[in-house]
Amino acid sequence: MKTGVKKDKHRARRAEEHFGNAKTAIGHLEHGDHVFLVTRGQFGMIDVLLAILDQTGPAHVSIWVLAIADWEVRVIDRMMEDKRILSAVLHCEHGMLSRKPQIIADWKARFGEKSVKFVISHAKIIRIWNDDWRVCVRGSCNLNNNPRYEQIDIDEGAPAFDLVARLEKEIPWSDGSNGREVYAASGVGRAFQGVAKKRLFGKLALWESEGDGGGLKTWEN
Repeated sequence: MKTGVKKDKHRARRAEEHFGNAKTAIGHLEHGDHVFLVTRGQFGMIDVLLAILDQTGPAHVSIWVLAIADWEVRVIDRMMEDKRILSAVLHCEHGMLSRKPQIIADWKARFGEKSVKFVISHAKIIRIWNDDWRVCVRGSCNLNNNPRYEQIDIDEGAPAFDLVARLEKEIPWSDGSNGREVYAASGVGRAFQGVAKKRLFGKLALWESEGDGGGLKTWEN
């Protein structure tokens, strides 16, 4: 169900609610497009990636996820074999290394030792690019489908693509074995620099932001 269409000389904008598949929901992408979708979780980010690659042709891919399953790794691996994906980098939550070590090992075996970056993150983002396209996808959904309200934003050629690319470049590679190193590289602690207070609770310390009424908190061992 289409809820709004706006087009100016720089960018086509669409906001739509969809009950169909990813290909139907995304529709025809043009350079400079912005698409906002609300779904009931009938498809996930892996389906969005497939639908966009149908339009861009072979491209490089960078994926930010909270978690990834073996099936999704195999889908991406097959797309690499078919030359639909030229290269793939995974940015995943640090806990994946202990929860799913075989999946991480399989990803590195397929896409290269430094094709995984561990971060402290809840972001779900995909960048897709080649000589003609610069697509940035972000949303609430993981790679798999999940039957609940989900939102997805798709931009082509917008500042979001460049911002995420810069962040990725700034994150140093590590093997993920040192949690403190991953935490420092993610820069999460910067949220509290100069605006935080520390309250002690036994052996734990609670850092609490003063700038937002105490709404931003993190625990430190």
